[in-house]
Amino acid sequence: MSQPRMGTLDFVAHTNPKGLALGDGKRSRSWDAWSQRASALGRYLRDTLGIEEGQRVAWMLPNGLAYYDL
Repeated sequence: MSQPRMGTLDFVAHTNPKGLALGDGKRSRSWDAWSQRASALGRYLRDTLGIEEGQRVAWMLPNGLAYYDL
C-alpha cells in the first residue's frame, strides 16, 4: 500500500491517528475517525447515489462536525 500524500487528510490520519482533529465544544473527532467518516461518505455518494468523479454535489449545513465530514 502506498503512503498517503503529504498535506492530505489521509496523511495526517496516518501520522497522528488519535490526535484531535475537530471539536465543537460538545463532541470531538480524531484524525483517524474524521478520515474514516469522510471516506464512508464518499463511498455512499458513489455507491448508493451514483455520483461519479467530476460531478458536483451541493450541501447546506450549519457549522459543526458534519460540515467538515463533507
